[in-house]
Amino acid sequence: YRDQGRYELAADWYRRALVSQEFLMTQMFSNLPHRQQVLLLRELRKTLDGYLSVVPLTDASPDEAYTNVLLWKGFACTNRLSWQQADEHALAGKLLTQLRAVSGQLSAATLATGEAIRPQRRRELILELTTQRERIESELARLLQENGSRTSTSIGSLQSSLSPDVVLVDFLEYYRSVPSPDADAKGFQPRREVLAFVVRSEGPVRRVDLCEADELRQNVETWRRTYGTAGQGARAGKQIRAAVWEPIVAQAGSFRAALLSPDGALAKLPFNALPGDRRGTYLIEESLLVTVPVPRLLPSLRTPTAKLPPQNSTAASPRLLLLGDIAFGAA
Repeated sequence: YRDQGRYELAADWYRRALVSQEFLMTQMFSNLPHRQQVLLLRELRKTLDGYLSVVPLTDASPDEAYTNVLLWKGFACTNRLSWQQADEHALAGKLLTQLRAVSGQLSAATLATGEAIRPQRRRELILELTTQRERIESELARLLQENGSRTSTSIGSLQSSLSPDVVLVDFLEYYRSVPSPDADAKGFQPRREVLAFVVRSEGPVRRVDLCEADELRQNVETWRRTYGTAGQGARAGKQIRAAVWEPIVAQAGSFRAALLSPDGALAKLPFNALPGDRRGTYLIEESLLVTVPVPRLLPSLRTPTAKLPPQNSTAASPRLLLLGDIAFGAA
């Protein structure tokens, strides 16, 4: 349907595929260790990229597209973070202790030199420990899912966590399907591009298609290599601002603070150090910028986190250790 220009039908079939994959991710990933979750997500991601390529050519709202992006971005990370609650459950705490021990042994085996262990034995040990670790991860993930330790976020709950003067900018690198430039060739070819979803506490989500990812990556590498100083570095900084920041400001309007969730090359970029509006100024002087790696976790920062049943009835009180004005030189 996409190749025929029937984008509404193509988008509809992509939606059906995404629904099936959402079921797979939320209901069946508990049986998989973390490494296999990441590998499978990478493969399934092709469906999301195809959907994001055709949905702008339909009447679908950006809210619909961002709902799917929210599910995908940080999914494996969110599952991993839920393991932090494992110590509060007897069985989960035991599994987590085993996982830490096996992970330590695996790291030691991986870094062992030829003098410490024979190569054949080292390979066998790494395979054995990897199998143990993945078995423990699977058991731990199943236990956490049974106890409701799964984070799901809607656009509504995400907006409720934002103040009126705060904007969330969620960047995403994806492979956009574009018509082949070769007149004799048929079909589409993938092109890596960068887009962003702009979210405010009220109103619809806005989608902003920004630039090609390869050009942005080159500018980011140039900026990092030169620290944005005069010459190539300064030009790279201005080009990044023009390609990524200025279109966002045009869509977002006025705001006091921006929560930025980078992706791809932008994850290597300190936004605060980009050039400002006036010569000799920086972006940090214009706005408060905060990095939010996984936007779907924002609502959980404003509400109590669901926890597993405590290991015993006499749970320890929360503790906090604060250190200040430390005389490191005297140590």
